Amino acid sequence: MAWQTVEDRYMVIFLHAMFSNMRTGTVEKDCVSSSPCIKSGRMEETLVFYLNPAESSAIRESLQSDLKRTGVREVLLFTDGRRRKT
Repeated sequence: MAWQTVEDRYMVIFLHAMFSNMRTGTVEKDCVSSSPCIKSGRMEETLVFYLNPAESSAIRESLQSDLKRTGVREVLLFTDGRRRKT
């Protein structure tokens, strides 16, 4: 897996998942997980993409640990965009 150069600090990292039809012999819906982010200075980029058969908390945890492993050290806000009951 090739990684781009990452900064050690980001303002916001979104943990995003969407389902899309993928052709791997047959056509099935797979989950595409990504981590778009906002750096200081309002620059935007996507740090990583994953292709999985389903969305799960384990995939989100794996995505976070991979970002840490590649050098991301400080994040002001990690969010998946879901509304939480208070």
